[in-house]
Amino acid sequence: MMRFYFLFFSIFPLLLTLVCNLFFFKLDTSNVLAIICWYYVFVLMGWCIYPMSAWVFAEKRKYTWAFGKVLGFLFLGYYSWMVPFCGVHGFTRGLMISGLIVLILAGIAVIFFVHGPDRYVSMLRADSREIIIGEVIFLFVFFTLLVLSSFKPELMTGEKTMDASLLNYLVRRDRFPIVDPWLPPFTMKYYYWGYYFYAGIIKLVGIKSSVGYLVCIATVGGLLISCVYSFLRWVSKSTIVSITFTILIVMGGTLRSVSQYVLEGKPLHFDYFWSSSRVLINSYFFEFPFWSFIFLDLHPHVMTYPFAFAMLVLSIPFMERTFYKGKKSIFLIFIFGLAHASLLALNGWDFIIFSGYLVFLFFWSVDLKKGGLHVLTKQVPCFVGIGLAGVMFSWPMISLLRSGRKLSLGFADNGFNGITQYSGVFGSWWLIAIPVLLLFIFTSVLNKKVHLRNIDKKIVFLILAVISFFIFLFCFRGEVGWSAFITALCYLIIAAFYSMAGYATLTARFISFLLCIISVYILLSEHTILHDRHNTFFKVFNNLWIWTGIVVALFLRWYKRVFYKQKNVVAFLANTFTLSAICIPVIGTVLLFVAISSYIHYGQKTPVLDTLSNYKKVNEGEYKAMEWINENIVGTPIILEHSTERSFTSGVLRFSKNTGLPVFVGWPRHLVLRGGDYMKAGKRLKQIKYVYNSVEAADVYNFLRLQKIRYIVVGKLERLSYSMKGLRKFEIWDSFFKPVVKYDGITIYEVVE
Repeated sequence: MMRFYFLFFSIFPLLLTLVCNLFFFKLDTSNVLAIICWYYVFVLMGWCIYPMSAWVFAEKRKYTWAFGKVLGFLFLGYYSWMVPFCGVHGFTRGLMISGLIVLILAGIAVIFFVHGPDRYVSMLRADSREIIIGEVIFLFVFFTLLVLSSFKPELMTGEKTMDASLLNYLVRRDRFPIVDPWLPPFTMKYYYWGYYFYAGIIKLVGIKSSVGYLVCIATVGGLLISCVYSFLRWVSKSTIVSITFTILIVMGGTLRSVSQYVLEGKPLHFDYFWSSSRVLINSYFFEFPFWSFIFLDLHPHVMTYPFAFAMLVLSIPFMERTFYKGKKSIFLIFIFGLAHASLLALNGWDFIIFSGYLVFLFFWSVDLKKGGLHVLTKQVPCFVGIGLAGVMFSWPMISLLRSGRKLSLGFADNGFNGITQYSGVFGSWWLIAIPVLLLFIFTSVLNKKVHLRNIDKKIVFLILAVISFFIFLFCFRGEVGWSAFITALCYLIIAAFYSMAGYATLTARFISFLLCIISVYILLSEHTILHDRHNTFFKVFNNLWIWTGIVVALFLRWYKRVFYKQKNVVAFLANTFTLSAICIPVIGTVLLFVAISSYIHYGQKTPVLDTLSNYKKVNEGEYKAMEWINENIVGTPIILEHSTERSFTSGVLRFSKNTGLPVFVGWPRHLVLRGGDYMKAGKRLKQIKYVYNSVEAADVYNFLRLQKIRYIVVGKLERLSYSMKGLRKFEIWDSFFKPVVKYDGITIYEVVE
């Protein structure tokens, strides 16, 4: 099997890339080779981590292969950030190479000094099947998302202007401090680690940034499916269930994605795609992985997916109540703390959500009835160690991220979601779970397995807490979300019934654990507001959708083992319903892709894997100017171009987005979210008008020198937005403004020093 692995995965990805490039990517040789190198870099990181995970997790090591890439990427990213932060070396390609060498040497050292070469080879042979499955699912999602991205590569809608500008800026930036590219010279206060990590890989393989953006999205999907598969494979032990649901969770659609077409008859265009995420009240946003991936969303909440769900895999030993000793416990605490700490700089919302997850995990991993108080004494040091490790690893970032914004918390009072909204979010999972739950209840009652004495006391406590919280809101505020309360209570009752049936396996504990934490988060997100209600729903429900899919997968593990193979009418009907329900996320996938593919901003007819490739159809001169900047300008000099308060206006900040050069000012309202000063941003918008409209060339020149602005863009958008009389000064006063780029309809001037 291992010979097959090396033969298959040394040749097949190369052939697959060449075939995909012929029909979909349409890239030059250097970028094709860069994609191949990109893929093998992540494969290499997985191989470097496996000796360590095999040592820590011992007989469970085969389940950790798939998510090893995430840990390797986390270690490499943290290394590439800390070294420049400490002033030892710049953020360069050489630094990334040195990080890979450190990972390789660490893996080799563990092989020789911990396992021994012969024993390690025998472990690889024993785990070869899982290794191949893990590589296949990563390869499948990686190339599937690359192909899908090639059908609509433009970055024209949503906040992708911000995502691309941050990523491309960090590709250019090679030293600290990291300046906010939309408000230089102020230091970045936004959680930017995801962009930083991927910018390092772009530097390492030398891929073109406009191609690298799309490769980053495909990599996020591949890493996420690796984590979800590792978790389901370890907990459920079922290969079929694990593979099926990892694909559905990462690549599936929601019930809303299907119901719009089947029940409402909406045509498949971009509005169809957009409204599939506007499920909640007041059109509040809700994303799920596949929606984000085909929307080409590289926002922090998307890049955090693999690192956040790696924590689920790392939490399994605690749920197993396996107590590691000595060096193994130190290493487990180390990687758990690092994963948790990374969320603070990847996406602060996920850090808060998974901090709550850790609190639940602590209480759920302790069984005082069977283990006594000595179990608690073993668990407390582990969780304290994780907390301290998290503080230690995240402290350098905490010192940079302090934006001065207060953490506001309050009660919601502007309406609540109903069962229609919750069905739109979780309905696809509910339909799959309905026959499974009914059969579970039926067989448990029929076999007299339900005993009240078996109920988990923690679930009883949560039920009472939920009811008390509901009574408090009803009595003192008068407004409650009935659907949220009923949904949460139903989840808790299912968890209680499962515990009463006497199931004490790892699968059963995780089902109860996840159902309880989902119910609590549903109740809290419906009735409380953290900062604002939109983001409270948005960030919480993103995670809850995946957790619910995991719960349903674990239920199906019981279903497959107990009932699926029975031959009777009830089994036939249940199997038919379940298999039909599983088709819903698949149908949603197809409908969403067809809908978004119909939106062709640049009149694209053939697929291509380059965010800039079709821009030349609209403005060939500006396309050439952007290419010139990317090839000739080194570093991060400030550029001046048209900007506006209207954040989603696609034309603004096009040079900042596509070249990574820091711009004098970006979107003011988004700068506030990044810790910027709205008044300063608003003032700069007025100063942009002054620069372009003023006829006093000397005064404008002195202002540009004072603000350290190096380049000025005068293109079609600037000519439409500002006075021609003011723009003429750039042509006349060549002693102040030197034209360095001049193509059809676009001129870029350099401020003479």
